[in-house]
Amino acid sequence: MLTSEAATTRPTTAAPVTASPGAAGKSTILPPPAIPPQLIKHAGQRFVDGGHYSWRVESTGDFTCVAQPASATKKSVGAKVTSKDATQWPALCAMALAALEPAAAATTAQATAAPAAPAAPQAAQPSAPPAATGFSIEGFLAELTSGTASLIDVGSQLVGAVSDTIGAAIDGLTGPVEAPGVTPSEDGPCQEPVFGSEPDTSEPEAPQAKQMVVPGNARIYVNAGDKTNKRRSPAAPTPVTVLETRTLPKTVANVGSDEKAMEDWNHVQSADKTTVDGWVKYGGLTREDDFAPDLAAKLLIPTAGLKDTALDIALIWNEKGGYIDRVRGEIERAVALAVMYVESRGLAFTGTAAPVTRFEVHHLFSSTDSPLPVDWGAKHVATFDNHFRPHAGANDHEMNETGAAEGGAWTPFHGSATLEQAAIRLATTLADRETALRCASFGAGQVMGSNAQLEGYGSATEMYDAMNGDVHKNLDGLFTFIAKTPGALDALKAKDYAKFGKIYNGSTSYGPLIAAAVDTFTPLEAKHLAQPAAAPEQP
Repeated sequence: MLTSEAATTRPTTAAPVTASPGAAGKSTILPPPAIPPQLIKHAGQRFVDGGHYSWRVESTGDFTCVAQPASATKKSVGAKVTSKDATQWPALCAMALAALEPAAAATTAQATAAPAAPAAPQAAQPSAPPAATGFSIEGFLAELTSGTASLIDVGSQLVGAVSDTIGAAIDGLTGPVEAPGVTPSEDGPCQEPVFGSEPDTSEPEAPQAKQMVVPGNARIYVNAGDKTNKRRSPAAPTPVTVLETRTLPKTVANVGSDEKAMEDWNHVQSADKTTVDGWVKYGGLTREDDFAPDLAAKLLIPTAGLKDTALDIALIWNEKGGYIDRVRGEIERAVALAVMYVESRGLAFTGTAAPVTRFEVHHLFSSTDSPLPVDWGAKHVATFDNHFRPHAGANDHEMNETGAAEGGAWTPFHGSATLEQAAIRLATTLADRETALRCASFGAGQVMGSNAQLEGYGSATEMYDAMNGDVHKNLDGLFTFIAKTPGALDALKAKDYAKFGKIYNGSTSYGPLIAAAVDTFTPLEAKHLAQPAAAPEQP
């Protein structure tokens, strides 16, 4: 909320409106001063103007606005005030500074309290459009849907509609400016605005079918959600088209210790429509580069007759064994494979085509002890509680995309690649992308984004983008973390898997899972991968 302190930060000059040479009857608005340095670091963040209008500072120096009236549900109307064509731009800079950095705004206010210099030519304030008085978002939406208003009216009417709020805030009111309707939290759980000069009357393009790959021997189900009727895909990875994705509650939650979990069911079909035609779950769909030829093992484990963990871990070896042998160093082959199996079932990517990802809600609330700390939730408790829960604990994470205060539903998202990405998008909207990615683990090694510098990256964003673009960098995350984290390599060499789990995941519960995977792979290794004994020398 803005108070009278914001009024003292009003710039003394505004962008003048001058006549455009050779264009009678038209005018050109000159660019205002550059965006204040204090605001540059807040690019992408939102502030509230004292009413029900939530603004966002853009890195270009522009401001976008979303109006959220009391009756709004999923509909919102947006406007954009640019640094090149709006006389309100300097005032918005002052308002944003007051909202985002009150101390800096107060200092600026004191500095500007000195006797003013000779007055510069003042900009002619544009007259408010007729719709500014008694402007109704609902009415405008009705006009828009009936075709009597174009999208450009969104900007012209909304800028007029908020002009009174802006003017009151910067002219020295003694209290916050309250506009009718619901006042959002400090970050504004509003929908993204849509901008354009003309309504889009073109036919929407049909969504492109996603091309993915089903791993060898993947479980193919006849019906989504029904795990009783299944068969196996061919032994070799099979290119498929994803026809549909459904996200359903997991019948037996076994994602970590989560009691609530979801899972994606993808309807896939091979080109001939017969080799593969059915539904696959998480782990049954990935990108083609997850099977890059240079990753594969030279000696393969026959999969005929194998099932469950033995089959899964044999497939990981066949697909990634060459890579594992090149990078494992002092780690035993079975141990390196077991860690990869426990972390991600050996997959670098998922059915969303993004890296395997898990978003950790409690880290978004507060993870100040991380190498790249985050305390966004602790600083924005109301907004956090409106969209995520809980504050602490690694399990039973839920999100509310609409907002709890707006009657939205809470959705668990672990186990579903689709919902994990939705949770990251929501956190990105509320905070920013870097903050969101610091709070997620991704890649085949499930390394937290907050460990980006340990992995050799400058930021979590850089790390995620690298792992998204290169399967080798994706896989490297696991072994780089083990090599650079004190105690991790020694714990694996000593077969102290509980200690390694504590170092790597913060939980000793991973120890038995790694030990079981090692025990499963060891006899397969001895039977199929042992080098033949050298022939005895002839006398």
